[in-house]
Amino acid sequence: MTITLPDEMRSNLEARAKAAGYESIDEFVEESLLADESTEVGTPAWIEANRNALLALAEQGMETPPIDNPKEFLAELIRRTEAGQPLGDMLP
Repeated sequence: MTITLPDEMRSNLEARAKAAGYESIDEFVEESLLADESTEVGTPAWIEANRNALLALAEQGMETPPIDNPKEFLAELIRRTEAGQPLGDMLP
């Protein structure tokens, strides 16, 4: 099956796949589709399943300048994580 993605979505998926340690979007999407649908975003099981992506974000964060409003940033990060929304545009 072939699925054509808009450029913006493809860029987002490429970044997420790379951050999670996948070599291709295909691998990332396949794994995502096969993941247990009962795993809710933000739960310990979800965090465990996304450990590589979270570690990559943490490492990237250590290499960036300090955040101006860390409490607001953290609140938005938690909100998006719980909603299953992408985080890429939050990073400097």
